[in-house]
Amino acid sequence: MTVSAGRKAASSVVAGLSHLPYYFLQPVRLFRLYDRRHLRADLIAGLTVGLILVPQSIAVALLAELPATMGLYTAIVGAIIGALWGSSNQMHTGPTAPMSLLIFSVLVTIVSPDRP
Repeated sequence: MTVSAGRKAASSVVAGLSHLPYYFLQPVRLFRLYDRRHLRADLIAGLTVGLILVPQSIAVALLAELPATMGLYTAIVGAIIGALWGSSNQMHTGPTAPMSLLIFSVLVTIVSPDRP
């Protein structure tokens, strides 16, 4: 790595760190700029996603051989973080069927079915 490339990399790190406070203050900006006309629709959407998220998160936790409550906690915390610091208003965070299949395919290679 040349000296100029090192300086460029260091300046990009400093520039990225200077935006860090804005990133953590994003929820404040979201609440301040929120259009209250969308509140009812957003509550209905949140309730719908929450109802679907409960059985999916339990299934993913049981698939990973963890307690069902761990799946629920993970889904709740993931949804809060995704809502406050996510990059899109339409983004869905949480367990999904394809993710369950990926977890299963990894676990099958680690644990054989004959072994408890």
